[in-house]
Amino acid sequence: MLRASRRLAAPLLATTPVTTAWRSTHRQPVPTAWLSPSSPLWRRGLTATAAACAKKGQKGAGKGASKAASGGHGHGHGHGHAHDADADGALSGGEAVTEGDALIQQLEADLAKPLAYFEKELGSIRHGRLNPSVLDAVVVVHQAQSAPLAQLAQVVVKDARTLLVVLEDPSLAKPVTAALLSHAQATDAGFAVARDATDAATLRVSQSALNASQRAQLVKHVKQVAETIRVQVRALRSHGRSAIKRLGIRDRDVAARLTTDVQKAIDRAMDTVTKLQDKKMAELEKAH
Repeated sequence: MLRASRRLAAPLLATTPVTTAWRSTHRQPVPTAWLSPSSPLWRRGLTATAAACAKKGQKGAGKGASKAASGGHGHGHGHGHAHDADADGALSGGEAVTEGDALIQQLEADLAKPLAYFEKELGSIRHGRLNPSVLDAVVVVHQAQSAPLAQLAQVVVKDARTLLVVLEDPSLAKPVTAALLSHAQATDAGFAVARDATDAATLRVSQSALNASQRAQLVKHVKQVAETIRVQVRALRSHGRSAIKRLGIRDRDVAARLTTDVQKAIDRAMDTVTKLQDKKMAELEKAH
């Protein structure tokens, strides 16, 4: 049993590195969920190991039965060999379909992560309308203590280019202004901060108009992020195809269908990336 377990489990563990660390900026981490105890590959390893261990006992039972039944010698050997297809870890029939479908579901879940990140990243890029979310990360430092802006003030939308920061304590106007300006510089948000002329407890955050250079930089940034996401999607396609091969599906039609399903999932993800990119590029072109 130990020998069979080592022989069948080793290829699974050797072919896919168990790590979620980035190898480089443009590479997707290996989806280690496929090697968890609940994954198709892991269950396939356990099934293959159990089948290999059971094979020996079933052959013995077949030989014993052949001695008690006339002409049963050939039946005993035939029964033992009937399990060779399972013993080598290959999948067939309904089990292959079930394991394959689970793999496709895992692939789609993994694809959703870079797409969600891309959509969030695009949302943080300004395009003429000043959104309160651009101030979510502002941290105010005062008297050696720090606190998020949301704990010290309320952000109100005045118009498309202006936000009002209403302070709970007017004495915090100076440190809050400093925090806002520092955030604008660090993130290239491109907004200005000034105290409201009629209310000492209110700061006005105004969005400046995009010039040609700023627009070009934003367009370049959108393209770079989009390409990074596409690289991640392609990496997941490679992982998906490799996972199908490691399942060892005997039915060629099932294997071909799963390979097609992987490509369809990749195509949908690529199409989503293109649509999100085109939408943001159009917004930047209209921004002024």
